[in-house]
Amino acid sequence: MNRFLAKLQTDGDLVSWGTSPVSVLGLLIYFKGYISNKSEFSSDIIRFEAGLDENVACLAIGYSKWGVALTKHIFGEFAIAIYDTNTETLLLAQDCLGIQSLYYRVEPSGVSFSSFIDDLTQELGQSDLNEHFIADYLCYGDHHGEHTPFKAISRLTPGISVQFYHGAIRKFHTWAFDQISPIHYTNLNDYKEELEHLLAEGVKAALPTKGVAMCEVSGGLDSSTVACIASRYIPIDRLHALSYVYSESIDADESFWSKIVVDAYGMTWHRLDVDSARPFTELPTKRCGQPYHTLSTVALNRAYGKILSENNISVVLSGAGGDGVLFGDAPEPFYLADMFQHGQLFKTWKGLYRWAKESPEPRPILYWWNRCVATASVRKSRNLLIQDQPPRISWFASDYLLAANRNGEKRKTWVPDGPGGVGVSWYLERVMRSARVTSLREYSHDMTAEFRHPLMYLPLVKFMCSIPWELKFSPSQDRLLHRQALTKLLPEQIVKRNTKGTPSQAVYTGFETGQWWKAIRSGSQMTKRGYLDSEQWVKAVDLARLGRCESIMHFKAAATMEVWLENLHHPSGKEKLTKSISHTGNDRNHYVH
Repeated sequence: MNRFLAKLQTDGDLVSWGTSPVSVLGLLIYFKGYISNKSEFSSDIIRFEAGLDENVACLAIGYSKWGVALTKHIFGEFAIAIYDTNTETLLLAQDCLGIQSLYYRVEPSGVSFSSFIDDLTQELGQSDLNEHFIADYLCYGDHHGEHTPFKAISRLTPGISVQFYHGAIRKFHTWAFDQISPIHYTNLNDYKEELEHLLAEGVKAALPTKGVAMCEVSGGLDSSTVACIASRYIPIDRLHALSYVYSESIDADESFWSKIVVDAYGMTWHRLDVDSARPFTELPTKRCGQPYHTLSTVALNRAYGKILSENNISVVLSGAGGDGVLFGDAPEPFYLADMFQHGQLFKTWKGLYRWAKESPEPRPILYWWNRCVATASVRKSRNLLIQDQPPRISWFASDYLLAANRNGEKRKTWVPDGPGGVGVSWYLERVMRSARVTSLREYSHDMTAEFRHPLMYLPLVKFMCSIPWELKFSPSQDRLLHRQALTKLLPEQIVKRNTKGTPSQAVYTGFETGQWWKAIRSGSQMTKRGYLDSEQWVKAVDLARLGRCESIMHFKAAATMEVWLENLHHPSGKEKLTKSISHTGNDRNHYVH
């Protein structure tokens, strides 16, 4: 079951548009995504009628056992709505990390909910905008809380489920990381075997039972890991690969590495030339429910979608999130703050000394002390993000107060309260940042296929969070355990690779030659709303055309916000759903007694 939209009215009717719910055990269930631990429920699933979606069966079983706490026991990537006809309650929930988004809107006539924000925003306009979301988006590049671009619409946040009963709203804490116990094995091979096992579980669970799957392959460790494992569990004629290649932006091109992986596993290979559809070359002209950074890659998204449709791809497996989960992308030793706080002074000093001597860019001990122990401890005590230093941006209007309170300022953590120290908080912040980025993948590609992210498999995240820090990374090497565990599975060149391509050249060339700069240079929409200093914004746009930018992330945020505001006047580019039926508790039940 995919995109859903429904409304629980105050008179008790449950009205659907498009997809209808499945009725089972007195529950009306809407579901989008997939559940990755279905095998744990196999003995119970067989008691349901043949043909019932196994994901829905798992949810019915989980709800009957754990009620609102079911997402602590069922994991994967999903958004769900369950109406209990016996208690007349509606539960809205999602996977623990919030990879699949779920939105809701409370009105006097009832509560509407959808897995797709556009379906709730059709009649809303600029007068309905949520200024706090917009300020976060412009100052930080995104918003990690419950706000959306519209005041009337809320988004479920990770670790929170919402229940509605006759107009009353209750929120439940369903965070799966409340208890994190350290893992200590006596043998290094045990760690490697468990990691390999969990990686295989995550990828295998994400593969479709039928149809064609496609792996995104960059030649990096994450995408290569997914492709390698997928090739072991699905016939090769049902497994394709897609790589971004660059015919002109040489520094960005990773086709040499991608080819090593594709040749090793014999997958059908699709190459998408980014230089033929660069970012910022084409303006979107249709309204959408929220701004997002890949709004600037509309031409590339369309080319990607064409590959999906022409090859009947049902599921895309992505290595996204691997940097956060498996300790890539230059991790730093914030765990030393926990050692210090526990009185392990010698171990703290030893760790600081090692990082000062062995880091690729050697820095004095005092640098690491200030950054990873003193400052990190203060941030943890103040409930701030451990690793976060947004730059101050010059193009905001001086009287734009919401930006003045955010510009260059540290943010509150988005990790729910838990027992972890500085190191665990830092790790989960990285993972949740990745989850937020991945949650927009399907949205930007118009959902022509389902995107899945097996490296964000919850047991894998918990395992990597719990093992000793010395196995995770060192001053001179990231992904220590990851590289060791896959030495015999991946091509040797991939395991030893420590480089990454950068798409900056394609981005700036696209902006210089494309349609965007003329459309956004005046910043008319944002200037009218008091967000921009028009003179500073013109300078920023002109500098970007020369390949210079204060912060590419913040520039993309401002550029996409300008275009998004302009397009609010236009018709939606998404297919509207048609109203179906009002449901009661008398629908056909799929349970076999």
